[in-house]
Amino acid sequence: MRNQSVRLVSRPELGEKTLESVRKLVVGREHELRGLLTYWEEARPSVHVCVVIDVVSDSPVGLVSWTGVKRAALPTWWIHPSFRGRGLGSASVEELALEMKRQGFVDVAERIPIVTPGREFTEQSQALVRRLRSHFRKGRVG
Repeated sequence: MRNQSVRLVSRPELGEKTLESVRKLVVGREHELRGLLTYWEEARPSVHVCVVIDVVSDSPVGLVSWTGVKRAALPTWWIHPSFRGRGLGSASVEELALEMKRQGFVDVAERIPIVTPGREFTEQSQALVRRLRSHFRKGRVG
């Protein structure tokens, strides 16, 4: 069953107020977001970057991205520490998988690097990788 506690919004669809909220969200977290922020700032057509919006507050809580070929996409996600532990990361990965599939991606890379601050969330991130990967394996509908 689909969890709709978050929605993904691409940069061109964001209003100035939300863009400013995203800027504030990432301040001081640049060390956690090196690759993602590069993708965000460069706006390359081969890289898809979306803001994770909490539907209850209608506020940004993180970022997701993916790049690569349709058969081996390399996804990335980040949820601001203030919003972790609420299921928003899980919901974001679910929406990420659905959006990737909508855009014609059929699988993810065999190795998805996990980089967490102080390795604090490594176990949770590994579980999210497994969840994301399950969307692209046989028998999964969605």
